[in-house]
Amino acid sequence: MRYIVLLLTFFVLLQTSCNKETKYSNIPKLTYRGMDRFQIKAGDTGMVRIFIEFEDGDGNIGFGTENLF
Repeated sequence: MRYIVLLLTFFVLLQTSCNKETKYSNIPKLTYRGMDRFQIKAGDTGMVRIFIEFEDGDGNIGFGTENLF
């Protein structure tokens, strides 16, 4: 009985640990997410943060080179 429980537990863990691999497009995609502007006083330098999201399925950043990384 104990072996059946261990075997059943093993198979349940095996099934739940396998995740489907996420497929990304090989065409690079750049997405604008937002921007933060900070108020500045006269004479000071300002700062703007721009948030983007980058996705490239084959990892070559779209340069057409082999094994860039």
